[in-house]
Amino acid sequence: ATLGWAEACFLSASVVVLPGVVQELKRVDLESVEQHLTQRVLPLVSPYDYERLELVLGCFSDTQSHIVKWKQVLYVLKNHKRTSSPLPAETEHCQVRQSKLQEAQLTVPVDQTKDDCAQMKRRLPWHHVAWNSDLAAVWLVLTPALRSRVEVEELLPLCAPLGLRPDELYLKAFEAQTKKSEDDVDLEQVRYLLLCIEDFPRAWRAVCEAEESLPIGALKGDMAKLKVEVAQRRVEVLSRDPEQLPTVGSPNAEELFESARRQAELIETRWAFHRAGLEVFVEVLLHSGLRACICSLYFYAPIFLHWPGDLTPGEQHGHPPQPSTKLGKAGAPALSAELSKLAWKIQRMGLSGLQDFVDSICSRHHLSTKPMRQQIIEHWLRNPRWRPDYSPSILAEAEAHLMAKWDEGANEEAAGKEIESQTTTTPPGQLFRQPALERLCVERVVTVAYTKYKRCQDVPKETREDIKTRCIFLLRIVFTKETSVLYVAKCRALAVLFRIATLDDIAVAYRNPVAELCEIWKLYYYMDMFERLGAPQDFKRLHQCNKIGLARSLWRQHRHNGSILQVVTALCLDFSIHDARFWAGLLGSLAALKLHRFIGDTLVALQDHRVSALLQDLAFRGAVTSLLTSVEQDLSNWIASHCRETPPSSLTLLPHLLFFMRRDTMAEEVDLPSLGRILLQVARKHSLPESGIFRLAEAIFSRQHRSDLEARLALAGMGLEFLLCRAPGDEVDTVVVEDLLLPCGEPATGSAAARSAREESSWKLDELLLLPLLERSSHSARRLFWRGFLRSHECLQRVEPWLSEPHFEELLQCAVAQKVIQEPLQLAVRVGRLSSAEKLLRWFCAKHRVGIEPETFLRAALDPEANTVSESLLLGSASELLQALRLVASAESTGLARLLQNMQMSPSLPNRADGERMTT
Repeated sequence: ATLGWAEACFLSASVVVLPGVVQELKRVDLESVEQHLTQRVLPLVSPYDYERLELVLGCFSDTQSHIVKWKQVLYVLKNHKRTSSPLPAETEHCQVRQSKLQEAQLTVPVDQTKDDCAQMKRRLPWHHVAWNSDLAAVWLVLTPALRSRVEVEELLPLCAPLGLRPDELYLKAFEAQTKKSEDDVDLEQVRYLLLCIEDFPRAWRAVCEAEESLPIGALKGDMAKLKVEVAQRRVEVLSRDPEQLPTVGSPNAEELFESARRQAELIETRWAFHRAGLEVFVEVLLHSGLRACICSLYFYAPIFLHWPGDLTPGEQHGHPPQPSTKLGKAGAPALSAELSKLAWKIQRMGLSGLQDFVDSICSRHHLSTKPMRQQIIEHWLRNPRWRPDYSPSILAEAEAHLMAKWDEGANEEAAGKEIESQTTTTPPGQLFRQPALERLCVERVVTVAYTKYKRCQDVPKETREDIKTRCIFLLRIVFTKETSVLYVAKCRALAVLFRIATLDDIAVAYRNPVAELCEIWKLYYYMDMFERLGAPQDFKRLHQCNKIGLARSLWRQHRHNGSILQVVTALCLDFSIHDARFWAGLLGSLAALKLHRFIGDTLVALQDHRVSALLQDLAFRGAVTSLLTSVEQDLSNWIASHCRETPPSSLTLLPHLLFFMRRDTMAEEVDLPSLGRILLQVARKHSLPESGIFRLAEAIFSRQHRSDLEARLALAGMGLEFLLCRAPGDEVDTVVVEDLLLPCGEPATGSAAARSAREESSWKLDELLLLPLLERSSHSARRLFWRGFLRSHECLQRVEPWLSEPHFEELLQCAVAQKVIQEPLQLAVRVGRLSSAEKLLRWFCAKHRVGIEPETFLRAALDPEANTVSESLLLGSASELLQALRLVASAESTGLARLLQNMQMSPSLPNRADGERMTT
C-alpha cells in the first residue's frame, strides 16, 4: 500500500510534498522500493523534470553502478542549458508517457504539463541519455547540443558515466560544426575541437573527410590549414616524446606535414583563381603544376586583352557580361558565355592587376617571381612557337580565332589593349604586316615584362623588378652575340623594351643616346630580313655603307624579285631616302610585279614623309600618274566584262592615290573627272549586279559593306572626291550637275511615260545617295550642289523636303550670291518656311546694298496700285528684287501676305533709319 501511494505521489503530486514521500519510503524494504521505482515510477516521470527525478533517484543506494551512472548523468544535465530544438522522438516519447499515465488512471495537473513543454526547450531528456543502451540513439540527442565550446565543456563530464572517450565527444561536435553552412561555421570553434582530439589518426581522418566534402571556397582553404596545424602538432609531439613512434605502415609525420602544407597552398591557389574569375586555368594547375599554370596564364591573357570586340557600357561600369549575340569589331563573333566572362575579368584586371595576382600566388608557394619571369621572357623571345604542354580546348579555340583575325588584317587596333607604347619610336619595317604569331609573341612578352614600379631601391637585388632592372635585362639580350641570340629575337626584345619603358627610362638603363639604340634596331631588323631572303649582309658593312647606294644595288640585282624589292622599299622609308627618281623606278618595278596592296601601304607611309620634295620631280609624278591611269583602265575593263572576274587588285590603290591627286600640281596632269564619273555611274545605275557592287566596294575599301546602299554611297563618295580634286569652277560645276542631278545622264528617248518612269526611279536612288553625301561634304563642296539645284526648278522642289534647316539656309545664301531668288523664295513661301524666306529677303538687301526695307517691296508686289515705292527710282538689285517679288506674288499671293505679316511682327533691322534716309 505504501509503494502504491508513493507511486501515485511521484507521478501526480507536486514536487513540494515529495520529500515527505521519500521519508515514508525509508520504512519500507530498500530492495522492494528500488525495484518498484525502477519498474513503475522512473519510466513515467517526465524526462525534463530534473527535480522530481532527483528525488526519485535519492531513494536508491549508490551500491550499484547503473544507479551511480543515472545520478551522474542527471547532475551533468542539470548544469547544462539546452539551445537545440527538441527531436521528433522526444515528442513521441511524451505522448507514449501520457497514454500510460491515463491507463494507470493517474491525472497530471495542467500546470505540470505546460511546465514540461517549456522545459523541453531548455533541458535535454534524461531518459534518452541515461536509460538508453544504444549509443547511436544517445548521440542523436547529444550531437545537436554540441553547438558551442561552452556546451561541449558542459557535456564533457557525460563521457565517464556513458563510457565514452572525450575524443568521441569532440569528434561528434567537430562533425556537427563542419556540416553547417559556410556562413554559420565558427572556425575558432572548429579549431578548438580538432586540437582537443588526442587520437591523431582519428583527428587526421576527420579533418581530411571534412576538407574533401567541402566545395572549393574559403572554408575549404581554412580546413586545409587546420590539416597542416594537426600535422604540425603531430611532428611536435613526436619531437618531444621520441618513444611515441608511428606504427608500421603509417606515413612519416614530417612527410605528412609537407604534403598537407602543399595541399593547403594548392587549395588556396585554386580559390584565388576562382575569386579572380580565372577558373579555366585551375585545370592547368591540377594537371601540370603551378609554374605551368602561370606560363599558361601569361600565354593566354593577351588574347583577351586584345580581343577584337568592345565591352558593352554595362560591362565597362562593373556589371558582369550576359550571354548575347553581339558582334565585336571587324565582325568578330560574340564570345561564348564562359569566354565572355573570362575576357571581362582579364580586361578589368589589366596588366597591373595580373602581375599583382601572379605575385600573390607565387608568394603563397614561396616561389621567386623575378627569375621565373626572366626565364619566360628569354625563352619566348627565342621561341615564338612555344606552346604549353597542356591547354584547355576553349582557350586554344580563342587563340586560333584571334590569330585568324590578325592574319586577315581585319582588326589592326585591339579593343582591350591594356598598354600602349610608352614612346613615339616607330619600329622598323612598318610596311610589312606583322604575322599574327609574331605579334602575339611580342604581346605575350610585354605582358610578362610589364612592371608598374619605377624605382625599388629598398628591395633586395635578387627580387627587385622595377623598370630599370627590366630594361637592363632586355638590353643584355639585345647585345648578346648573334651565335646565341638571333637577330629576330633581338628585334623582339627591342620591341618589348620600347613598349614597356619611356625614353627616359631606356636612357637611364642604356647610358647612351636612345637614337643610337633605334639605329641598331633598324640594322638588326634588316640583317634578319636579308638573311631570310638569302642575301645576307655583313653587320659592320651595313652599318657604315651609304644606304641609297645599297638600295640601288639591290634594286638593280633583284629587280624581278618581289620580296627583296619590298625589303628595299621599307629600307628607303626607315633610313629616310628621298631620291625621287629612285622612288619612281621602285614604284614602277612594284607595279610591274602587281604588288598593289604593298604599293598602297607604301603610299600611305609616304604621306607621313616629305612628299612635297618627291612631287617636285617629274619622274615621280609620272609614276603616280601612271598608277592612276592603269587603275582607271583596269576598272573600265572590269566593268565592261560585267563583273565576271574578281575585281583587279589595283583598285586598292584608289584611296591612297586620292591623297596625291588632291594636290593641284598632280590634279592638272590627270583626267580626274572621268574617273569620278565612272564611279558615280556605277553607284547610280543598275548596270552592275548587286554582287558586283559589293565586290567592287570591298576591293576598293578593303572591307565588307552591310547593304547595297552603303556600298553605293561609298562608291559615290569616292567619285565625288575625284570630281572635287580640282579647284571649283564652271567645268567641275557642270560635271556635278550632269552626273548627279540629271536622271543618270540618259538620252531622252522613248515615250514620255517611259522617260518619266526612268526619272522617277533615278530620283528615288538619288535621294538616298545625294543627300547623305551632303551631310559628309565640306562647305565648299556643298556650294557645288546648291548651284546645281538652283538651275532646275524641278530639282529644287524634289530635294527641299530632304534638306535640314541649316542646309536650306545655305542654299538660300547661295541663291542670294547668284541673285537667283525667285524660285527659292516661291518654294519657301509655298512649303511654309517663312522664317527662311524672311532671311532670304533681308540677306539679299544687305548683300546687294538695297537701302529699302524688304517689307516695302512686299507691299508694292502685293498691291501694285499702292505706290509705296517709285519704280523709276529703283536701279540694279532693287529693281530685280521687285520684279522677282511680283512674279512670286502672282503664284503665291496668300503665302507672301503671311510672310509680310510675320516680318512686320519680327524685330526691326538695326539699319532701318539709314535705309529710310537712303530712300529719301
